Amino acid sequence: MVITMMVMLVLDSGMWALDGKQFPFSRGINYIVSTAYYFLNVFIPFIWLLYTLVALNMDSFTVGKYKGLIFVPLVINTILIVANLFTYSIFSISEQNQYARGEGFFVPVLLAFFYLLWATAIALKRAVKAGTRFERKKCISIMAFMILPVLAGIVQSFFYGVSLIWICAVLSLLMIFVNFQNIQRTTRRKLPF
Repeated sequence: MVITMMVMLVLDSGMWALDGKQFPFSRGINYIVSTAYYFLNVFIPFIWLLYTLVALNMDSFTVGKYKGLIFVPLVINTILIVANLFTYSIFSISEQNQYARGEGFFVPVLLAFFYLLWATAIALKRAVKAGTRFERKKCISIMAFMILPVLAGIVQSFFYGVSLIWICAVLSLLMIFVNFQNIQRTTRRKLPF
């Protein structure tokens, strides 16, 4: 997930660096970078859901129960991103190499939020049933992950030009890592990383 977030930060910067620039193949490169960005926009929350299942030591029966459903939003997003190359419903790149959001811009955003909410719901359910303080703290840390990215995502969705979501996601991941390290230090238990 850390490597994927690093790639996402590079893509995010690349989109801004390419926007409006004119050089050979600039528009094609901009389409590639933007398409990869929109794919990872849903892929990272997908990875977070998988991580949540592993970090909370979900048994194989529970994970198997979700197995088919887990991939549905990711597949929908992938189809939409490929279709966007012909329909420009999510985003388009003008002849002047300028990025513009399409009418379907919110669909990948909603799919990403769906994964984050799903992971949070699993952690909340597990926190309520937690038998130990250690388990409850771990669940609360996982639930807290989505706070900063969701707030930044809301701001970013409504105010074009503000790019906060992935920086906030990295900060949330760092806070969870530090929190898990503190839990591990105080409980002397091995955590899943």
